[in-house]
Amino acid sequence: MKRYIAAALLATALWSGDGRTAQPAPAATVPTFEPYEIRLNVKPGVRNPFDPAQVHVVAYFKHQSGKVFAVPAFWFRDFRRVPVGQRGAGHLAPHGAAEFRVRFSPPLKGSYTCRVAAVVGGLKSAVRRGALVATPPQTKGPLRRGRPARYLQNAAGEGVFLIGQNIGWSRKRPPNEKPVPPGGLTAQARQVRRQRRDEVRMLDLLRYIDEMAATGQNFLRLWLCSWCLGFEHQETGRYDLCRAWQLDQVIRRAEQRGVSLMLCFENFHDIKEKFSPYWRSRGGPVTKPEEYFTSAAARAAFKNRLRYALARWGHSRAVAAWEFFNEMEYVVLGPLELDSSVRDKYFKPWLTEMAAHVRTWDAHGHLLSNSLATDRIWDEMNRMKWLDLAQHHIYLNEWDTDGAGKVLSSLSIISGYGKPYLLGEFGGAEAGVYGATKNVVNERDKRGVHLHNAIWAGALSGSCATPLMWWWDEYVRPNKLYYHYAALSKFLRGTPWLDPALRPADHSTDDARVRVLRGDTWARVWAQNRAWTWEKSGAADKIKPVSPGAIRIGKLTSGRYHVEWWDTMTGRITRTEQRQVKGDLVLRIPALKTDVAVKVIPLGRAEPKTR
Repeated sequence: MKRYIAAALLATALWSGDGRTAQPAPAATVPTFEPYEIRLNVKPGVRNPFDPAQVHVVAYFKHQSGKVFAVPAFWFRDFRRVPVGQRGAGHLAPHGAAEFRVRFSPPLKGSYTCRVAAVVGGLKSAVRRGALVATPPQTKGPLRRGRPARYLQNAAGEGVFLIGQNIGWSRKRPPNEKPVPPGGLTAQARQVRRQRRDEVRMLDLLRYIDEMAATGQNFLRLWLCSWCLGFEHQETGRYDLCRAWQLDQVIRRAEQRGVSLMLCFENFHDIKEKFSPYWRSRGGPVTKPEEYFTSAAARAAFKNRLRYALARWGHSRAVAAWEFFNEMEYVVLGPLELDSSVRDKYFKPWLTEMAAHVRTWDAHGHLLSNSLATDRIWDEMNRMKWLDLAQHHIYLNEWDTDGAGKVLSSLSIISGYGKPYLLGEFGGAEAGVYGATKNVVNERDKRGVHLHNAIWAGALSGSCATPLMWWWDEYVRPNKLYYHYAALSKFLRGTPWLDPALRPADHSTDDARVRVLRGDTWARVWAQNRAWTWEKSGAADKIKPVSPGAIRIGKLTSGRYHVEWWDTMTGRITRTEQRQVKGDLVLRIPALKTDVAVKVIPLGRAEPKTR
């Protein structure tokens, strides 16, 4: 919590709980895009401090330009690990009293006035005032849609390409966890067991972030689900403050490591399998799946959940996007069914309502996304103004031997909406039912050839991200496949993602796939032997080499260029050459067993602005 302390101490005077007039606090100082936290001495005296209908606390930050940012407060409690030797050792326990807090990261440099107001039990409290000065930024700031719209950019105006995977959750358990006794566990023992599991899973997620950052990855997609980090999992409208504290730690580690997250609020498993507290059997309002979208009580509860997340984690520059629902169609439709009327009746009104709610309370302006059942496209949703990131989910069956080809085909379907797009889930398909499956692709491709080909094809296709591999815990980590990401990351350094002249191109032949990403003064090229697929994993020596021959990249600005040939597995330059270009650049790609990458860089002048 060190990064919040100075702001918290300076800001405490903003509020006095006795209702008397308070003097404005001295102006606090914080760098632009860094969190400023206010600790409020508000005694709610209500049944549920998470319910804004019972206690509504909002801070209004007014910038010197006149722009106002409304930031709701959130109910908070700190946690500490119980020391070994004490009763209940080995898990997190509350530390200190619960209280309301406000977190705000000023997006604009300059001075702000702050006004904090509360309505408790229907009664308005006196307004308290303070001041804040945002100094020049010390970081690149959060991610936003770029210009051109194909890619994302940070607040410093630099283009960013997302390299990463799903790290949906952790299911790790304490190594010394004892079996449940025949008589079962007491309520207290169940809570301690769950909290110990939660802590182990949090630590595992921190490890994932460290591993990703060390291998050039800068993006992950994380679920907030009932079995990991879901903070509304026991009772509708009441939140697990210990899990919320754990998510604080995960997001903070991501900030420290330069990794951005897309946080997914809901998933079809929790609804279909009745883990959600919104089910009537668990005390909630829902009696059948479609009522999740039509019940006024369920919608109100979800909006409150969104509001709490915006208040608690919206300040973080590591949070790139909110995703409302993972594969929402599976809640109402069967895996092989499709009925467009269901989308219009249930999904469209629900998504429109939730997006409007987020836009009202998200002072930090995050990107929004949503995803559908695997292989499905909802054209109308992708065209909705609130949707910032278009997603598609695809998986490879055992007959999908050309993984790169399927990736490129799937990306092309979502490339025409004038907004960044990505494959939010990708990998080998399960052959069977959920929970008891066999994954033919993963079993036969221990070297990660389908992963390798997918991320290289995706990176040079115009997508804003690599396809996000789904099998992070069952495939990528156990097979030690992070080196594929590391090599791609090294190759892509310096790519001018926001160059207005950037355009992807396909120069493939019958035997070789050749993908080009280029501007007027630079180019990135990936050439792949089409025979090198996951089926041939571990047998590259048996693949017949093919020669793409002379590949015309197209006309570049006349001048001298530095050309680098890269080993895509190691991320190393294997040879270099200098070329004088006048008109078309022609590359003579050698015979390929697997693949090769080429980087074309202008000499004597800088490439357009890069990351």
